[in-house]
Amino acid sequence: MDRLIKHLGHDDAGRVTDQDMLAFKDARLKVVTVKSLRDGDLPGIRSVFGWAVDNKKLARNPADVIKIKAEKKIRTRSKGFTEDEAKAIFEACLAYARKPKEDARTAAAKKWGPIIAAYSGCRIGEALQLRKEDVRRESGRHIFDFNPAAGSIKSGLFRLVPVHQHLIDMGFLKFVETSGDGPLFAKGAYERVVAFVRGVMTDDRVQPNHGWRHRLKTIARNLGLDHRVVDAIQGHVPRTAGEDYGDVTVIAMARVIAAIPRIAANIDARAPRNSAGEGSITKK
Repeated sequence: MDRLIKHLGHDDAGRVTDQDMLAFKDARLKVVTVKSLRDGDLPGIRSVFGWAVDNKKLARNPADVIKIKAEKKIRTRSKGFTEDEAKAIFEACLAYARKPKEDARTAAAKKWGPIIAAYSGCRIGEALQLRKEDVRRESGRHIFDFNPAAGSIKSGLFRLVPVHQHLIDMGFLKFVETSGDGPLFAKGAYERVVAFVRGVMTDDRVQPNHGWRHRLKTIARNLGLDHRVVDAIQGHVPRTAGEDYGDVTVIAMARVIAAIPRIAANIDARAPRNSAGEGSITKK
């Protein structure tokens, strides 16, 4: 609304014409994408004018004159990381060395964040908001508790996901054990982790936040794993009322997580020796 007022040169809603709104649309499209205008600007503007119409302050909603056609999506590759890309990111994470003056928890985020996403199909943001108490034993297994109490979860629902054995073998539980109470990773580390991954995997047709999620779904289909269990692991809602009956237990999830193949990296990290979870790097 502030941008619209600045464009109009006034804040009198009754004076806004169709031509004003079309001129605003053209001006915005010179600096933002169609998607940004459609999903960022227009919903708020329509909502404010819509309130005015509902409360008899305006006869009509002037924003309704703006018609935005959905852009046709063109896809030139898969949404998930390829095996080579997954391997390259994995190796970069394991080999990462904390920079001088870098927060230890930021370094830990670069190391563990993408690997957690690789073996759980979670969003990077969900991995990075894990707290020490969110990694524990449940039903006889080590689990992640992706919980809205720790930060944003898109579905708004917590989910318990078993920890992959490869993470355990690499010393992740030791890292958690030696971490202080509260968040395992630095607040605000998300952008740094995404930039770190982008430095390894430069193809901008794949989103660092979702590449692992798509990859896990592909692996699950290739292996013929129960899609309802995979959806529960990733926090996707059931597709039918029938699928929503019954519970997806940690035991059922553990079988799916155990079936996910280990990423065949050329280096390995064991016996973490500092707060970033950095271990000795050994050539295989």
